[in-house]
Amino acid sequence: MDDSQEIFLSAGLDTFLSPTITVYREFAHYPSWYITAAISHSIPVYREITLNLGAQASYLISEDAGAYPKVDSRCRRNGICTDKYNNFHDGLVSAALDIPLAKYLTVTPSINWSFPLSGDASNDMKWRSHNQKDDSFVYGGVSASLSF
Repeated sequence: MDDSQEIFLSAGLDTFLSPTITVYREFAHYPSWYITAAISHSIPVYREITLNLGAQASYLISEDAGAYPKVDSRCRRNGICTDKYNNFHDGLVSAALDIPLAKYLTVTPSINWSFPLSGDASNDMKWRSHNQKDDSFVYGGVSASLSF
């Protein structure tokens, strides 16, 4: 499949919980809108080490009835869908620890939990999972950043 083509616009407030709204628009292969609302907060832990906590909810509006053929319970048995996906999609809870190692180097371990916010989203996430049974995922990693 060819690469997707997408633009997005994000707006946030520098206030308590740093609320942010982001709107994504996929316009090439599966025309859709993906809207997220997020909050985050940073907590000093020790010296310059910071714990970053976040939560996000999303809503997906597909303009292509065939883009989600296996998730909509209203699809016909032959896989032809007449309804377009229009529902809450996924939630995300995250925690990351910024650990400065040197003046310009920071290491950040993180852990995330992604989960469905609707029945259609659960079906979609199961369909896209490696075993087609899971609809929520815990994942993490470690990143290093060099800033100068």
